[in-house]
Amino acid sequence: MYDATPLQPIVQGLLTIVGGAPVFTGKGVSAVVRTAGGAAAGDFTFTLDPGVPGNAGEVAAGAPDIRSLVTVRGSATATIAGGSSITATGITYTTPSATDGGDTQFRLVLTNATPAGVDPSGANASGVEIALFRGF
Repeated sequence: MYDATPLQPIVQGLLTIVGGAPVFTGKGVSAVVRTAGGAAAGDFTFTLDPGVPGNAGEVAAGAPDIRSLVTVRGSATATIAGGSSITATGITYTTPSATDGGDTQFRLVLTNATPAGVDPSGANASGVEIALFRGF
């Protein structure tokens, strides 16, 4: 049996690092910056795009029905071709809106086995694919 309504992602795209700066290519995000002033590697804050249907620039407070899928793209320069040193990913919803308390941003953290924050570039990875969608 097939669902009559396909999954509609709130966020779907690719995070890469270009010249040291995070770049998001896709939909559902209006801005991405390094968290806490940009000092830490592997720590990014994304602002949800208020112009995307089903997103409206925020998710419900606590995001109880939002699922995430983070896929690390392998690197051609890794020790093992196509491999990655990124061993853990985490997403947290942040920054409640003043209007209704819905979360307007999410934070993505990428770490290696040490654990230390790492960017998805060079030998670590060639980028990170991100999808956020409403659960079933």
